[in-house]
Amino acid sequence: AKIKKPNKNPNINGHIWNLFYKHICPLIFINVLGNFDDIFSIIIAGIFSCIILDILGFLMKFLGIPEPSWAVVGRWTYYMIKKAKFYNPNIAEMASFKYEVVLGWLFHYYLSICWAIIYYICFILIGFKMSYFSGFIFGALTTLAPLLIFLPFTGQGIFARNTNIPLKTSLIFLIRHSIYGIAMYEVLDGSIKQ
Repeated sequence: AKIKKPNKNPNINGHIWNLFYKHICPLIFINVLGNFDDIFSIIIAGIFSCIILDILGFLMKFLGIPEPSWAVVGRWTYYMIKKAKFYNPNIAEMASFKYEVVLGWLFHYYLSICWAIIYYICFILIGFKMSYFSGFIFGALTTLAPLLIFLPFTGQGIFARNTNIPLKTSLIFLIRHSIYGIAMYEVLDGSIKQ
């Protein structure tokens, strides 16, 4: 029988995920699942904040500022799920599929609920002070996700540097997400006691 050699390059990602799912997730779920009102509040906060973000985006169209392409978001999500392809700089030229706009919107709201969970962990479980200012800062920090992940992974560059208007695009994300964070605070502060 052959002796299996130990793996010299262990999968560090596997170890991190294992630690997360075995030790961190149970702590979160014990705290959250014990109170179904909190779960409901988190979902409402995610959806409400996202609606505010989208209303702001809709109003910005009257100033000539376009909304994100939900077709591209949906297509990127589709290829990410189907082929585990996160980095997809040619996504705009790739084959589209029938429900990509719907998938883009669903993924958009799914991410918003994920942000609400993170907000809950930071400000309810850990106990950082909740205020309009901290909501504003939280929202501003969420801007880093599209600017450092979505845009570069879809070929638009870090801080939208591959677009025609990188500074304007980055500022629009910052404004929208900062107001998004304030909306998140408004819902969770009124519905969950620290």
